[in-house]
Amino acid sequence: MPKITVLGQMKYKHCIRRKSLRAFVQPALLIIFIVATAPAFAEFSIQSLKFEDQREMNGVKLETAKVDDARIFHATLGKVIQRPFSDVVSDILHFEQRCNNDYRDKRRFSPKDFNCQHLNKNLVESIIIRDIKLPPAKMENEKQRFLIFRNIYNREAFQNYDLVVHTEKIVASGKRLALITYGMLSDEEVLPYLATSEKKKSVFDVIQGSYEVEELEPGKCRVGMTYTTKTSYWMMTNGFAVAMVYKSMAEGTMSTLVSFEHPLAPVAVVEKQK
Repeated sequence: MPKITVLGQMKYKHCIRRKSLRAFVQPALLIIFIVATAPAFAEFSIQSLKFEDQREMNGVKLETAKVDDARIFHATLGKVIQRPFSDVVSDILHFEQRCNNDYRDKRRFSPKDFNCQHLNKNLVESIIIRDIKLPPAKMENEKQRFLIFRNIYNREAFQNYDLVVHTEKIVASGKRLALITYGMLSDEEVLPYLATSEKKKSVFDVIQGSYEVEELEPGKCRVGMTYTTKTSYWMMTNGFAVAMVYKSMAEGTMSTLVSFEHPLAPVAVVEKQK
């Protein structure tokens, strides 16, 4: 499998809104951590948005707003998990373990006999790309960063690259706090990273999300998640589509969060190699 070489670095554009996670993480610690470390992936900030609809579905807080010809969807949720902090963080970073095994014949880079341990209905495969050129100065408390190539199928084929950044620090209580953010890159943002790359094809203008893991005590942590999308696709901007998108977001985010309650089986890592 060919090696992907990354040539540059992404320019971060704004801070992701975190107010809705205050129920899951101590507010003072959260504000300090986000300002110091959180990268941004989108060209808009949801902080000033006036959401036209807010509701809760299966424990997931869902919000939407119309901005010009685009619609923004935002989901937040959190859960206390009875597992060690380091184990949960490690499992979150195994993005390659989330896919739909029924689509294995559509895989381009991962083995057809590879079995993802957690279902993501529309994901054919997620390929982790660690061979990247690190920026001249890492973000404060940064532990690692990498790209993901996502091969997607939902009635037709889609694809995009995400940038993932993992930061971690010790807070005043002596406990650990980790933040893992991911965001879809445009073709222009991918260009500095890769000598050759696949063209983005997506009905979304923006996809971004985060996992925040707060160590509570040995064997116990609190995980908060956010997931935000922005789309100009006409079928998803109309009000009648809101309920359908809410249902999909609620099911997908909760399924992901619940998956961290149980450890992954020993895994064969699927990454781009030389």
